[in-house]
Amino acid sequence: MKRNTLFMYIAVTLAVLIPSPARFGYGLIVILCINFLMLIATASGKLLDFLNLDSLRAVVILILMVYASVLFRQIVILYSALCALNLGFVLYLPISAVLMLGNCFENSNINMLNLLKSNMKESLFFSLYAMFFFLVREIAGYGTISFPVPHGLVKLSLPQIIEHSPGTFWATIPGSIVLAGLLLAGVTLIRKKCSIISRSKELKEIFYAD
Repeated sequence: MKRNTLFMYIAVTLAVLIPSPARFGYGLIVILCINFLMLIATASGKLLDFLNLDSLRAVVILILMVYASVLFRQIVILYSALCALNLGFVLYLPISAVLMLGNCFENSNINMLNLLKSNMKESLFFSLYAMFFFLVREIAGYGTISFPVPHGLVKLSLPQIIEHSPGTFWATIPGSIVLAGLLLAGVTLIRKKCSIISRSKELKEIFYAD
């Protein structure tokens, strides 16, 4: 993982993931919101390029993302009012994630399709990381896996590996910070290994050998 990418993931984790409830079901909604806003911000940026309104780019995109957040929250309310109530202001935090993850404010000559692929690819990678974060946080903290349903969350209890109850520390803010640090360290290590393999022909031959 590049240095600036690591700092970006740390910032988005602190701003969005850690304040979110320690439930995988709520995490899925937050992740969907991030991807929805990324799509809106990318399309809005290219539309402003087409209309030659670059001077209004920052203001217009921010306003559209706020409206998109409100729209997404209304969709969540229609699906599950209880989930929307429990998430509260958290549904507006993905705006900061899009601002840090996406390339929406720069006037770019990249065509719409390529820019969309680039931004959504970054959003997808972060979504996978966020899903794993929420999953581990709930399993370690509560010993369950939850999914959003119209009446709230359905929670699937997992068999306890040990006799004692799960460590609720991992469901707290300090626990989530520790967990995020461990996960980011693991992601960084994996990306470094993959980068070494991709640059070495000999390692490629060994790795992909039949």
